[in-house]
Parts: sequence; structure tokens; C-alpha cells
Amino acid sequence: MKAIVNVPICALLAAPTRESTLEDEALYGMVVDILEEPAPGWYRVRTHYRYEGIISADDLIVGDEAADAWAALPKKIVRNKNFCDVLSAPKVQGWIMATLPRGGILSPVGQPEKGWQQVRLADGRTGYVPESILGEYHTAPLSQDEETLRQALVDAAMLYRGTHYRWGGKSPMGIDCSGLVSMAYMLCGIL
Repeated sequence: MKAIVNVPICALLAAPTRESTLEDEALYGMVVDILEEPAPGWYRVRTHYRYEGIISADDLIVGDEAADAWAALPKKIVRNKNFCDVLSAPKVQGWIMATLPRGGILSPVGQPEKGWQQVRLADGRTGYVPESILGEYHTAPLSQDEETLRQALVDAAMLYRGTHYRWGGKSPMGIDCSGLVSMAYMLCGIL
């Protein structure tokens, strides 16, 4: 069975308790495979990049139908800022529906208008984000040229400059060495 991460930053834990060791973080909009239910309300999952951990069921939209429908939609990724508010209207005065970190995945709806992109959230709600915050969601390496790809990886890693260390982290809230490498590669379409 599959599920969609439905919180901005989702802890993949070592055990089915919030007090457990952080193994990794999955970001909003990522699809995970459910492997088992080790305790009521908790799932052992595997990410698309093969990390495993335990996630609270409260942080997921569970079901193959929902995950497959989400996977079929066009995607954009929060890339050009550390965080992105999804707003209820295409103006800064809209109420905040969600705040997503760099790496969070959204589905664009239509074309941008006046600097705003309408987006669909994983739960089906729609909101708006400044178009300039979004980047392409790559499912394959963005370049086959080795030098171009190397520079893109360095540029992606540099987006996290100044982020403090967090064991198991992979967001602007805190990142570790493997999180930094995986996010640089993910932003460039390699993971």
C-alpha cells in the first residue's frame, strides 16, 4: 500500500513513538510505500530513495488510489526559498493554508497569473504561492553534461548554507550530511 506525506516535515522514526530517534525526514507531497503497521496508528514506510522508518498515521494520506492519483498530477517543488506559504488567495493577505519547506511537492493548476501559481495540495485543497518560489520537479537528471550537473549539485547544496545540523534532517529547519547530499541530488532529479 502507498501513502502521501501530508505534513510539511514528516519524521521517520526508529520506533512507534514521537520520542524515538529521528532516522530521516520525508517532505510534503512525497509518496511512500507502507511496509507494515508495527503499532496502532503507526506505519513502517519506505521512501522512494529507499530509507525506512516509522511514521504516525496522522501524517499521511493512506491509500493506493489517492497516492496513484497524486503521482499522476504535474508537479512543482518548493526550491527558491527555505519555506513557502500556501495561501487561500493570490495575494499576501490570503490566510495561510500550509507552510512548506524547500523540497515540498505541489501540483500546479493552470498557468501562473500576475506572479501567482495556483497549486493543488495532496489532500485536494487548492491555494496559491508566488510562482518565483517554485522550481521544476525533476524525475530524471536535469543534465547529462557532467560539468553542468556537478555545478547544479553544488548550487542545490549551497541553498542550505547556514542551516544548522539536525540528526536525520533534510530541511531548512535542520539538515545532516546525508540529508544535504540527498536533497542536492533530489533537487537535481537524481533521487
